[in-house]
Amino acid sequence: MPCFLRIIMKILLLALSVCFVYALDSLPRESTQLHISKMQSLDAQSPSFMRLQTTLGSTNFPLILKDFWFQTPFKTPAKSHIFLSFCEEIAMLDLWHDALGLSQHVFKEPLLRLSNPRIDSLPAVGGGSGSSINPETLKTLNPDVVIVWAGDKRLVEFSRKLGVAILAFYPQNIDELFVNMGQIAQVFDKQDLFLQKARYALALLDSLQKPPKDSQKKVIYVWDKLTRIAGNTGMVGDMLERVGVQSMGASVALDSYEVSLESLINFNPEVIFLWGGSPLAEKDLYDNPQLQNLKAIQQRQVYKLPKWDNWGVRITQTALLVSALSYPKMYDYKEVKTQIQTLNATLFGLQDFPERIELLERVRNAPQ
Repeated sequence: MPCFLRIIMKILLLALSVCFVYALDSLPRESTQLHISKMQSLDAQSPSFMRLQTTLGSTNFPLILKDFWFQTPFKTPAKSHIFLSFCEEIAMLDLWHDALGLSQHVFKEPLLRLSNPRIDSLPAVGGGSGSSINPETLKTLNPDVVIVWAGDKRLVEFSRKLGVAILAFYPQNIDELFVNMGQIAQVFDKQDLFLQKARYALALLDSLQKPPKDSQKKVIYVWDKLTRIAGNTGMVGDMLERVGVQSMGASVALDSYEVSLESLINFNPEVIFLWGGSPLAEKDLYDNPQLQNLKAIQQRQVYKLPKWDNWGVRITQTALLVSALSYPKMYDYKEVKTQIQTLNATLFGLQDFPERIELLERVRNAPQ
C-alpha cells in the first residue's frame, strides 16, 4: 500500500476512535438506563393502557353508567357539570365552558388556574374534600351530572332522590382510577379524547422498572401525621408497589392506617415521603429528637411531595418523581423534568409546566 494511503488510513482510524470515545462519554450512565433511557415511547400502547381499553369498551347512548354504588342512565351526552372530585379531568377533557360550579378545595391548584384563568367566576361548591355534598345546592344549580368521591352514601342517595344525576367513585388502585376517569369521559362522549391522552400517562407509568428486590429502598409514605402511613390499597399504595420500594405498609390492605412510633423507628426507613396536603413539613421530622437515628433523617431524605392530585392522571407523574427521589443515581434530573413537562403539555395543553420541580433539584446534591 502506498505510503500516503497508509497515512490517510491512520488519520481516519484516529478520527473514528475519537468519535467513538466521545459517543461513549455522551451515553447515559448504566444506572440511569435502568429507569429512563429505556423508557417506552410515550405513544406506545402499554399493558395498563390495553387493559383500560378492554375494560371500557365502546360508548353508546343511551348509556347506563355503573359507579361505586348505583346505576345512572344518560339518554344523551352530559354537558353542564359540577366536579367535586377528579377535578383535573375538566382540564384534560376541555370541559370548562360547561362548568356550573367546582369543589371549593381545588381553586388554588396552579394547574387548574392556568387551565382556566376565569376559574374564580365559578361558584365554590361543597366543603373541604371531594365527598362534601350539599344536595340542595346541587339541585338548585341543576347540572347534567355531578362527580364525587364515594364518601357519604346517605348524601349521595338523598341527592339522587332530589333528581340530581350524581356519580360516585372509589377506585382502589391506579388501574381502577383510569377506568373511573374513562367512565366519566364516556358520560360526556369524550372517550376517544380521554384514551388518546391516557395512553401517554400509562406508558410513562409502565416504563418504570423496579430495582432488584435486594436493592430496593425502605420507604414510608406519611399522611396527615407522622404515625398515619400508607398501606397497600389506593393510589399511593399501588404507586409505591409499581415504583419498586419496600413500603412499611406493603402487607396492610388499607389506604392508610395508624402505626406506633416505636414500630416506625424499628422499620428505619431510608426515604420518607410526606403527602403534599399534610400539615407536616420536612423540618418537623428533621427536628424531632426521637427520629435522629433513622437513615432517612441522617441522610436528609425526607421529601414533602407536590400537591398533585392522587385521584387524577398526574399520579403517574408522582410515581416518576417518587422513583427519582428514591433512586437519584438512576435518573437524570433534566430528563425527568422534561418527561413531566411533556406529559402536562399533552394532557392539559400547558407548556413548560411546572417551571421548577424543587425536589428534583435538591437530590442532585443529596448524600447517597
